[in-house]
Amino acid sequence: MWLYRVICRQHPIHGTLHVYLRYGDVNQSHHDVAHRLLADLAGALDFVHSRHVVHGNVTSHAVYVTGPHTV
Repeated sequence: MWLYRVICRQHPIHGTLHVYLRYGDVNQSHHDVAHRLLADLAGALDFVHSRHVVHGNVTSHAVYVTGPHTV
């Protein structure tokens, strides 16, 4: 069995997902964007799990928002 440690990070323009969700603007647009970001993250994790990839603890502190609508 091969195990690889991979860390994928781009420059976090908007900080962590935790900061973005906690301190972002409180308006309907922000909620819509937050919902889309979380849905995208869930889809990405579903893909990773479907490939039987072992990953570390995925928390909002470990996910970086690289653009206004991308994680």
